[in-house]
Parts: sequence; C-alpha cells; structure tokens
Amino acid sequence: MKKTRIILIFSFLFALCASSAYARINFIEQWKPGVDTGIISRGDYGLAVNMSVAADDSHEDTLSLPVIFTYSPAEYLELATGLGVISYGSETGISDLSLGMKYNFWKEDPATGQPSIAGEFGFLLPTADYRKNLGPGGVGINFNWILQKTVREVRGHLALGYEIHTENPDDSKPGNEIMWSVGAQYEYKKNLELYGALTGINHSPVKINGNAAPGSSFQELYLAPGLRYNNGRYDFYFSPLIGITDDSYNLIFFAGMEMKI
Repeated sequence: MKKTRIILIFSFLFALCASSAYARINFIEQWKPGVDTGIISRGDYGLAVNMSVAADDSHEDTLSLPVIFTYSPAEYLELATGLGVISYGSETGISDLSLGMKYNFWKEDPATGQPSIAGEFGFLLPTADYRKNLGPGGVGINFNWILQKTVREVRGHLALGYEIHTENPDDSKPGNEIMWSVGAQYEYKKNLELYGALTGINHSPVKINGNAAPGSSFQELYLAPGLRYNNGRYDFYFSPLIGITDDSYNLIFFAGMEMKI
C-alpha cells in the first residue's frame, strides 16, 4: 500500500512539474537516458520529477521518486538540488539530499572537431534514515567528467565519475564508487530521440571500524536503451536498464517528465 500511495504522489507531482528549459546535473539524475554537457540559459530554471523502480529476486525492491530543481546563475554554470521519497523493501522515507554543480569547459565545434566537455561536483547529504537502508548514512562527495561528440547524426558520449563516502554514525563506511557510461543518442524523427548505453558502477569494499569487510566489493553493469519524446511543451523520457552482472538488479525502470511554461 505504501508504494501505491507513493506512485499516486508521483503522478500528482507530474501535474505540478514545470520548467522554462531542460536541464540536468548528470550524477543527480543517474539513470536518465544519455548524458548532457550543455547548460541552460542564464537565469533560467528547471523542475523535474523522476521515478526509478529496481526489481530483483536476490535484492530488496527499491523505488525512488526525486524532485530536482536546477538553476543557471552564469553562462557556463548550472546548479541543482534533488530530494524525494525512497522505498527499500518494506521501509519508506525521505531520500538523501543531493547538491551539485556543472561547468561547461568547451562547447562542441563541428568546424574544428572540438567535443563538448563538462565537469560536475557535488554532495550527497545524509537526510535519509540509514538504519532503514534508505541511504548510506554518511556524506557523499561526487566528481564527474562528461564528453560528447557528434559524428554525422549520432551523438556519442563518455562519462566517468567517482563518489567518495564518509563513515556513518555506526562507524560503517560504504564503499567508494566508480561510475561510468559509454553510449550514444540519435534523433529518430522530429521530437523523438533514441538512446543506448552501457553503464557501470564499481563498488569498493565496505569498511567497518576502519577494516574492509571481506566480499563486500561488487560491480553493477547495465545495458541501458531509452528514449525521449517532446511535443513542444512536455518532455517525457524513460529507460529500462537491464542488469548484466550477478551483482546488478535484473531490471531498473526509469521514467520522468518535464513541462515547459
């Protein structure tokens, strides 16, 4: 019943969601199709609502419903924050608070072959109840680099990120994570883009009282097709991520929406 109520809340938030331009801090919207090195126009803002559901016989099912606010204070700079509801097994509560920034170092220049390059930096603050497994319980520090380049009609990307975790109040430190993605997007027809990527997360061992727990490191790897549809005002996107390794979820379903005003 809790998850049913959460989905109803998510549907209601969809109706309220509005933005003046599309925006994205990539590590905050981790499962969204593709990547984005661009910056929204200075002074513009974005408000998005996303949903991700992860299911697997060997893992607890999870459901996440974040609301993400994005703002551009300068031409090459974007700021974002995300907070929402998260469910892990039978437990439900507020998620951790995400804070991030993105800076575009170079815009793509087809004339010279210059790719678009952006860097991201941010924090994950422990507002979730870690004792219910709704978050790691410590502070997360994120670094992310993204490169995009268009070859004919296909825009490829390479993203590489690193997340550092601090100890929680129980002296347990979740393993640091290396996150990466290789993929491309293609405009299939007007208002419809198709995506495909291989996305991985390498987790280092958990540390308890400063000692690494044996067998606690693992690797997630996903095949991530997806699409984005825009009808001029509404922007819909979804991606079914298919787990490849034994440590991955069998399936992560991601969906989201933005609305222009």
